[in-house]
Amino acid sequence: MASLKIGILGGTFNPIHKGHITLAKRAKAAADLDRVIFIPSNISYMKDQSEILPAYVRYDLVKGSIESEPAFMVSDMEIRRGGESYTFETIRALNDLYPDDMLYFIVGADTIFSMEKWQHPEVIFQNAHILAASRKDFESDALQEKITELIDRFGADITIFSTENIDISSTMIRDALRNDHNAEELLPEAVIQYLKDHHHAY
Repeated sequence: MASLKIGILGGTFNPIHKGHITLAKRAKAAADLDRVIFIPSNISYMKDQSEILPAYVRYDLVKGSIESEPAFMVSDMEIRRGGESYTFETIRALNDLYPDDMLYFIVGADTIFSMEKWQHPEVIFQNAHILAASRKDFESDALQEKITELIDRFGADITIFSTENIDISSTMIRDALRNDHNAEELLPEAVIQYLKDHHHAY
């Protein structure tokens, strides 16, 4: 069997929004991925937990939001692992699960500037290709310089692909839900329905 090209899109997904789905679609097209796995974090050590939806709620919302995309799937591996979620542990686990396939870790281009400060970045760079989504207005010279540095330091394999600005903030989502307008432009229907039904939880 030929090896697969598997995209990995991790995050808090609090909640998943249309920007995440657009990012996954653009990455899939750019790298001709066979599959994209969404992996909600259990606890993000970089975020305040007080306003984050429960882990399996976030997982279920991802699952409901991508069910119409046959190449997309969701994994609860970080939730099952428990504790704080670290990307290097997830990449190692995925390499064990898919030893004959190629992993592509999907990030926004701005993330390239901070990845070396993550826990064990060498594990990530040595075991996954990096697909970085860059907006047209992003500082390309600085980005290219950083990529060159990461290649020299870690042997990183980084590919840039173009996407529109798809930043959607929690504040934008709350405002849309509170004012009962534009939520459908930001969120999948499954998420809108859940947040309306459980507005106290978000």
